[in-house]
Amino acid sequence: MDHNALYLLSVDDTCRRLIEMWMTDCSWSCHYKENVGQLLADVSDRVPAIVLIDSGVVSDIATTVRALRSLPGSASALPILLLTPHVEEAGQGCNAVLHMPLVQDRLLDAVSEWTGPLDDKAFRSLDNPYYRLIRVVGQSMAAGMLTRCIAALRQALEKIAKGAAPQAIAHDVAGMCGMMGFEKLSTAWSAVEYDEPDALEKAIELTQATIERKPSR
Repeated sequence: MDHNALYLLSVDDTCRRLIEMWMTDCSWSCHYKENVGQLLADVSDRVPAIVLIDSGVVSDIATTVRALRSLPGSASALPILLLTPHVEEAGQGCNAVLHMPLVQDRLLDAVSEWTGPLDDKAFRSLDNPYYRLIRVVGQSMAAGMLTRCIAALRQALEKIAKGAAPQAIAHDVAGMCGMMGFEKLSTAWSAVEYDEPDALEKAIELTQATIERKPSR
């Protein structure tokens, strides 16, 4: 994956120059494609952080989005932004719509919403569950989901500390962690649910570390 790369499907030179100027200032690289076939081939080989599609280039946006979503591996969850002059455009499967003409702040905010902090390349690691969540639901929604998840983890530890049966709590905690992308934490609590030796101690230790770390960046 190219963590600071943006792909733009467009033949509009003005659009290209503006995006390149703004993203280069943030230490990002921009790659331009003029047709869908070229975009699909390149994205499947080198997964960028985000793809922007100019509606003036694509006659069937929904089909293009489905083709991108059908790519293997991490490319299938690639955030897609649609650039369009039509205020009524609904996006046809894209993560978000950005209306033209382009404005620097709006573009940077939109890219950041789906990729995380623009100046933090290390954040965009697929090992980071918070980043994986942002790629799917956006930073605004992900932040709220993470806050609720951390609160639920604290509550689970408090209940166990007060004498609640761990197995009664473990199933729900494991499911929540799995949904949020915390695979190791989900596995640890599943082990508690099935009463494996030393599982509770390990799950509590990992949960406390997750709460303290709270991967917000």
